[in-house]
Amino acid sequence: MIKHKKYSLTHRDENILKATIDEFITSNQPVGSKLLKEQYTFKFSPATIRNILSKLESFNLLTHIYTSSGRTPTNQGYRYYVDKFDSKLSSHLIQVYKNHFKALESLSSNVDLLMESTATLLSRITKLFGLVMISGNEKSILINIELINISSDRILVILALESGLIKNIVLNLKCEIKKKDIKIITALLNEKLLGLTLNEINESIKGRLKESDIYHHEIVQILIEHPSINETKVEQPALYTSHIHELLKQPEFQEASVIRKTLEALDSEQFQSCFTSFNDDDNGFTLIGDEHEFDLMDHCSIVSSPFKGEQLMGQLAIVGPTRIPYHKIKNTLNYLAEVISCVC
Repeated sequence: MIKHKKYSLTHRDENILKATIDEFITSNQPVGSKLLKEQYTFKFSPATIRNILSKLESFNLLTHIYTSSGRTPTNQGYRYYVDKFDSKLSSHLIQVYKNHFKALESLSSNVDLLMESTATLLSRITKLFGLVMISGNEKSILINIELINISSDRILVILALESGLIKNIVLNLKCEIKKKDIKIITALLNEKLLGLTLNEINESIKGRLKESDIYHHEIVQILIEHPSINETKVEQPALYTSHIHELLKQPEFQEASVIRKTLEALDSEQFQSCFTSFNDDDNGFTLIGDEHEFDLMDHCSIVSSPFKGEQLMGQLAIVGPTRIPYHKIKNTLNYLAEVISCVC
């Protein structure tokens, strides 16, 4: 977990810091002493507020662009804000979420669709980039394998897991395949592999199929050796993401260079590694700006919350600018994680 530095702040200092960050998150405009005095009805004078703002700036919790402009939070300021303060979802918002999330329960039989819909829903309600990562699939049991001939030299392999997760793999063949061979191979794979976990299959598929008459068939060899099969291993968690258009509506993402940087970051392996590198407890994580040491994401924050159902476990997360309502986002993720844990 990321820990904030030690600061000698009074209760009054903290109130001013919280109000400043709350206001900036809402307005995306620098916050001055006059506005704080008017909007938050502090009993002390604007001069006192200005002195406190200067103090907070000296601790690098706030900053300002021009001498006469208001203050904006730094990444350190956001970190203090996230770790020190908290808030709860309103009863009205909880009811709104219940209405949104109720539709997810009907998707429990198709985990792929459930997770895709969850990522999309997260994006829609937060106006940010939503994603779901599933891990722990090594214990998922294979219940069916189907091979479908989609062209003369391409085969679609469908792996159905007891958890409800469906894995689709397209195999590109060097020669045409006969329909009778597809039936024979499908029957063999179901006979030898059904009832096994993904770990067991990955460790023993070669040995289980080696004595069969069709062991050297191209399809069987690709299933054993092809890199696509490795995607079912636990080391490669399944990642489901929303569309990026909600995120790109945020004012921080209007410049072409920022858009390119963000798209490159979200498509990188290092982005996915954040979820294994920083998820060190049962509460998920909040990474602000450069805390994740990923240069392409230093203009973003990532907030996550874990879920754990009977068959699947993983994380819900959002990606947004550093100017996001952290506590509302975290509480929203926690609430949805409870729903997903019950569904899957």
